[in-house]
Amino acid sequence: MSGNLQEDSLRQSESRVKELEDEKNRLQKTYTAQNTQLDKYKKLADDRQSLADSLDTQLTALNKVRLTSLYTVDNFTLVKLFGILDIQSKLVLYSITSIGLGADPGFLAVSTPVT
Repeated sequence: MSGNLQEDSLRQSESRVKELEDEKNRLQKTYTAQNTQLDKYKKLADDRQSLADSLDTQLTALNKVRLTSLYTVDNFTLVKLFGILDIQSKLVLYSITSIGLGADPGFLAVSTPVT
């Protein structure tokens, strides 16, 4: 009987070893698959971060262009306003001088502002 118990115990142990080896192999496959997925998502995250950085750089550049454009528009507007003020001042001078002095209206020629 003792030989029979030892054989049963040995078979149970061998069966348990087989189950544990199968479980180990299954877990290794799962680990490998998850590691592959993790690497894939890390690469995807790096790509997205690079894209975000690139878009941020482009946005900064566009904001600089926009601010420069606004400054240019404002500068152009100022030049136009000064041109109008110049014409008005010439008209006032002409009115003052033509009251009795017979001034030459040739000085009313408008100079083109350089932009």
